[in-house]
Amino acid sequence: MLWTTYHRLVAAWILEKRKASKLTQAQLAFRTGISLYRLSMLERDKTKVTVEVLSQLARSYKILPSEILADVDNLVDDLQKEGIKVYTIRTDITEPGLLKPSSLQFFESRFIPGTIGENNVIK
Repeated sequence: MLWTTYHRLVAAWILEKRKASKLTQAQLAFRTGISLYRLSMLERDKTKVTVEVLSQLARSYKILPSEILADVDNLVDDLQKEGIKVYTIRTDITEPGLLKPSSLQFFESRFIPGTIGENNVIK
């Protein structure tokens, strides 16, 4: 049986998005503020992705962190339809807390400019 992990798919998203954007690792590292070493480790699934990293990547691509996870979730669905098992535990993405849709929405509404905050007011 073929299998993969959610973290590998996030790593693949980071790599493929960078290549599709025609950016070098150095250029993306500069745009995001993520060190070149860490970006390389992220793309190779050698280090954990945190909410902070998701936020930095999302800001660089002018999307929300939840959009990154939605893209990866779509890939998970596609792979599972092909019979590939994907272990989808995402508990260490948000070290020290668990990643939950509500916590990511809270994070986005409080810390990412231009997102909807309390009382549906755009910040």
